[in-house]
Amino acid sequence: PNRIDFGVGRAPGGDQFSTLALHEGKQPNLFNQYDKLVETMMFMSETMPVDHIYNRTLAAPLGAPLPEVWLLGSSGSSAAQAGRFGIGYS
Repeated sequence: PNRIDFGVGRAPGGDQFSTLALHEGKQPNLFNQYDKLVETMMFMSETMPVDHIYNRTLAAPLGAPLPEVWLLGSSGSSAAQAGRFGIGYS
């Protein structure tokens, strides 16, 4: 109760058809996953830089308590990235 975590990982999370649908017919780009994670964390914490393309986009609800962020992985490099971002690793 009263606990929500935000977990992200690189695995596509389903069969090839589901993955393709989630990526709107495009092949997933696994090389920019950490950039997407940083952007998502900036949305959640309302810290998007003024010069960022999404600086006028708001994530709702504003001012809500943030969930704990976790990176799901299976390699040392994922663990190192989680440490770099100051988030949990599982």
